[in-house]
Amino acid sequence: MKSVKLAVLASFLLVATAALFSSGASATVLCKVNKIPCPTLPTPEDYGAGTSIEATLEAGTSMVFRDTAGNVLNTCTKSTIDGTTENTGKKAEAVTVKVTQATFDGCTYKTVVPVLGKYHIEYAGGTKNTVATLQLTETEVKVMTPFGECKFGAGEGTDIGTLTSGFTATMDIEGVLFIAEEGGIFCPGHVVWEAKYTVTAPKPLFIKEEMD
Repeated sequence: MKSVKLAVLASFLLVATAALFSSGASATVLCKVNKIPCPTLPTPEDYGAGTSIEATLEAGTSMVFRDTAGNVLNTCTKSTIDGTTENTGKKAEAVTVKVTQATFDGCTYKTVVPVLGKYHIEYAGGTKNTVATLQLTETEVKVMTPFGECKFGAGEGTDIGTLTSGFTATMDIEGVLFIAEEGGIFCPGHVVWEAKYTVTAPKPLFIKEEMD
């Protein structure tokens, strides 16, 4: 069994962030209503900077870390990921969320998040404004095992999953590969994070492509 630490090096972060917010990024806005574009009159309907986004592990499911061979390394039955938006989003800009709390409980091995990072929400074109991709940066997560700690880091541009909008939005974290940065001889070279979260706030939450 292994432990996990997601750590993004500063050099990777600078490259990934520059790429994300370049002219090639989608125009992303988080909206209170299911309208395109997100209305600005008579009152703005977007979720602006400072909006709290709270997500809880879907009831009846577990969060799982696996190695690339499919072996389960750690399982947790409870988890939360809370954060606050740093911007509103606009043309050629994703929405950045600063993580304020991330917890993992009911785990096979104790799991902690010593460094809270950020994730970016970017509208995925061609999906009728319902799905956005999620990218994680600057985050550290580790799991204590009988063999000690293993430490991992996400590489440049690593997606952590998708956010699907709706009256109750959801986050699907799966198929995400974390590249090992350091660890003992029992630590795998790569791990995959699988989990399904329900967004408990705000409600509703719609992803819109900013047109103006």
